[in-house]
Amino acid sequence: MKDSNRRFWIGAAAGLIATFAMSVVMMVESIFVPQFLPEPLPFALLARLVGRILPQDTVDGVTLALAIPLHFAYGALWAGGTAVSAAHINWKLGLLIGLGMWLIMAIFLMPLAGGATFAVATSPWPWISTLILHAIYGATFGALVDRATRAHHPHGEPDAVAPDAFERRLQH
Repeated sequence: MKDSNRRFWIGAAAGLIATFAMSVVMMVESIFVPQFLPEPLPFALLARLVGRILPQDTVDGVTLALAIPLHFAYGALWAGGTAVSAAHINWKLGLLIGLGMWLIMAIFLMPLAGGATFAVATSPWPWISTLILHAIYGATFGALVDRATRAHHPHGEPDAVAPDAFERRLQH
């Protein structure tokens, strides 16, 4: 398998695991601390976007059933694309990616979802909460990709499939 293909699938798998970790914390938070996150916002956000596309006035089981796999696919695709495009990924870079994804959610996706989701976010707590959730996603994704790529290179090279790894091998 080509390095870029392998790298994409390592990133996508790490993204799925990171999205799951983020989602578990999100669900626990929305159940036990509803004043911080009144609803599981990324799920609700995607469910409302799906509802606007279908078009439906309310979020029901169908829109939620479509939104949950979209949430996981979004996390996996971003992670896979990042794994292919970055020379080395660790938890720090993953954290930056997670924060960038939070900005995309805040600037583009929340307004697209409509007034109900944006109204929920007028309190500072959902903003802070989703920022922390995206930081969890990013740090988890980065740490998992770093570990997986280091496992393929036990001799201390920072990344087994860095874009210039082939050229470096030819020079030695």
